Amino acid sequence: MSTIYPQEYIPSLKVYTSSCVNFAKYVGNTPRQPPKTRFMRPNYHISPMAKSRMNKKIDYIVDTTPEKWLFSKEMNKHYKFQLGFLTLTLPGSQLTDFGSKLLKKFCHNKFCRPNFTDIPGVLKYSDNYIKEFLLNQFLTELRTRWNTDVYMWKAEAQENGNCHFHVIINKFIYHDYLRKCWNRICNKLGMIDDFNQVWNHRNPNSIDVHMIRKIKKLKKYFSKYMTKASEMRRKINGKIWGCSQSVSDFKGITIELEGKKAIEFRQFFSYFKNVCFGSDFFNSYRIGIAQMEVSHLFPTIVNELRQLFAEKYGIIVNPEESYISCN
Repeated sequence: MSTIYPQEYIPSLKVYTSSCVNFAKYVGNTPRQPPKTRFMRPNYHISPMAKSRMNKKIDYIVDTTPEKWLFSKEMNKHYKFQLGFLTLTLPGSQLTDFGSKLLKKFCHNKFCRPNFTDIPGVLKYSDNYIKEFLLNQFLTELRTRWNTDVYMWKAEAQENGNCHFHVIINKFIYHDYLRKCWNRICNKLGMIDDFNQVWNHRNPNSIDVHMIRKIKKLKKYFSKYMTKASEMRRKINGKIWGCSQSVSDFKGITIELEGKKAIEFRQFFSYFKNVCFGSDFFNSYRIGIAQMEVSHLFPTIVNELRQLFAEKYGIIVNPEESYISCN
């Protein structure tokens, strides 16, 4: 089915590693209306647009991180490793004594808990303070000490009122190294000293490391943990997720469908209709450049995309096995 576009619009295709969108790109001279002011939701809620952006970043991380073979001394065997999933918790309380008592006695219902941090005097350290002085240093050390240039994080609130963080990384790092690093950073606020007074040791289990190697549907696994939201938890002040610069820079590749590319694209919908959804203004497909390569129906489109992905992002698509990797 062919679509007739006005002259000021050009049919285009925007391609990510595991999805693409067919839309009409505006090239006219008429100035667009300024965007409407969006309703700012509380930070325990992730908007559909933010969830879509997060899922595209997760796709990029999973698709461009190759599997590695590692040796486990405990199991005495080699196994495949692709990505690590970290959960960072605070070894001490983020709340004041007043805040801890208030949370325990009164704030167990869905109306009180989300707005708990709006009450003056309940937080010893704000969420933004924790992110700026603790999380930011941990991410900096991931980059400088372990050369981890691909990661993504999300902040959540725990039942005890503390914030904690989920982090995806593309490097294997021993659990003890990560825990010692995070505990040392947390002691900037004296949390390890306080923990030692109560438990008589200075090595709290403040970090949980999952080495993902047997889960087939990695994207769904990460998406479940990174995009979930609970309105029964208190809201997180400030930014609730972020990623490394290399992941943030990935915004896909857009090509205009003209000439041979337009002729090839006529078969696109019929071939991928089972993974297509959209509206009168766009069609979105849950396929990426690797799946286009397998079909052998779109050589002009695929060749241009392969060249642009390599030039802009260093992403290589193997034409024989149709996998993606980064230089």
